[in-house]
Amino acid sequence: MSTHSKGFSLIEIAITLAVLGILIASGIPSLRLWIQSTQVRTAAESIQNGLQLARAEAVRRNANVRFQLTTSIDASCAISNSGTNWVVSLGSPVSACASFVTDTSSTGVIQAWSNKDGASNAEVSSTTASTIIFNGLGRQVSSGTDASGNAIPVAPIVISVINSKGGACTTASVDGIRCMNVAVSTGGNIRMCDPALNSSDPQGC
Repeated sequence: MSTHSKGFSLIEIAITLAVLGILIASGIPSLRLWIQSTQVRTAAESIQNGLQLARAEAVRRNANVRFQLTTSIDASCAISNSGTNWVVSLGSPVSACASFVTDTSSTGVIQAWSNKDGASNAEVSSTTASTIIFNGLGRQVSSGTDASGNAIPVAPIVISVINSKGGACTTASVDGIRCMNVAVSTGGNIRMCDPALNSSDPQGC
């Protein structure tokens, strides 16, 4: 009576490991792009949430509330056109981003967010305003004056979030990072959109 051994031979194991290695290697670039794109979406969603909070607080308090992009959220913070950290405050949070306030305080921080929370590689590539102020009606108001002392006109604002460390933004025909825009209308409406998609697409810009 002949006996048959059960299990895998060394050659079968080697072939299986080789095929598995090829599959993993082919999937690494896509996984890397997905991870880097996730950081962009995390930052963009956070900015959108911060803007919505600022608008809601302005309506709740019937007072001006500002959303500002900052270099950090500690005592050394400054306004930034490229940072994805943000602060929602009643007054200017410069050098006081860690100073939270009560409902009766006239200045200080209501809430802050750091890009270290899952979006350290994300950055703002461009924005038409680093300070966005909402009034008690939830509408945008002037964010201050320009170098000549003239009031900055209220206009639609677009904040573009990218990940230059991860790679270039994708287009309709090229693989890459899924970059995102956050748009704020003069009326205070806030939405996040994908610039790689056609404007006719509900998720496109």
